[in-house]
Amino acid sequence: MHEVLYAANVRSGNYEAIDPVKRGPKWELKLKVHIPVSKEWATKEAEEATEAVKVYSDGSCLEGRVGPAAVLYRRGEEKRLVR
Repeated sequence: MHEVLYAANVRSGNYEAIDPVKRGPKWELKLKVHIPVSKEWATKEAEEATEAVKVYSDGSCLEGRVGPAAVLYRRGEEKRLVR
C-alpha cells in the first residue's frame, strides 16, 4: 500500500480515510476516547478519572508479531482482560 501511495505521489494526510461501516448522518460516538501524551499523564489521568466504566487498551509489535490487549474496569474493579 505504501508503495502504491508513493508511486501516485499521495502523501500522508493528503487522503481521506473512509469507514467501511454504514452509519446514519446523526450517528455520534457515545464513548470518550483519550490518548495521553506520556506514561506519567496516563497514570495521573487514570487515578483522577471518575467514569463508572473504563476500558484501557494497548498494543505492541515485537519480532514481527502483534500483541494487543484491553482491560475493562467497572467501578474500579477489573472485570475482563483480553489479550
